[in-house]
Amino acid sequence: MTGAPASEASAEPHPPVPASASPVPPASQAPDAESTALVPVRPSPATEAQPEPGRAGARPGRPLGDAPQIAQDSAIATAEAALAQASQAASRAREPRPRIPDIPSDAEFNGELLRQVREARGVTLQQVADRTRITRMHLENVEADRYNLLPPSVYLRGILMSLARELGLDPLRVSKSYLALSSEKSGRK
Repeated sequence: MTGAPASEASAEPHPPVPASASPVPPASQAPDAESTALVPVRPSPATEAQPEPGRAGARPGRPLGDAPQIAQDSAIATAEAALAQASQAASRAREPRPRIPDIPSDAEFNGELLRQVREARGVTLQQVADRTRITRMHLENVEADRYNLLPPSVYLRGILMSLARELGLDPLRVSKSYLALSSEKSGRK
């Protein structure tokens, strides 16, 4: 379009089709169904989604306004889930713990006493395992006083301290007492 004036270049991309040159004949001149050809129909500019300028990955036919809304909805759902978890944790923290049995100051902490305290608190072994991340097998061995199946004392001390904290007991007192009993019964240090 080297010689065309600027006003002609900005004209409509598709000039209007006169009624007499319409590709669809009037109903009175309609050919039979076998010879009818499909005529392509262009969507109007109002219904066609236009990609935003400079937006990479824009696909024609898909409105782009949905992506920010989907991201916002996802962020809201994530935030609501986190808030619900925090609310549940806070309500558990506010619940009064059941009263533990009176433990004499000179009591030795063995598996039976730890089991009684756990049951008095109304906590199952699985709940303790989930909260402390100690395997259930180790917790069962501690409560059953199976000293030969327990891990070495350096690991056992950590297990006992975590268990005592979860049960609301003094971690140092529980670990010292149980480790002394364990080394005495199993013959290891």
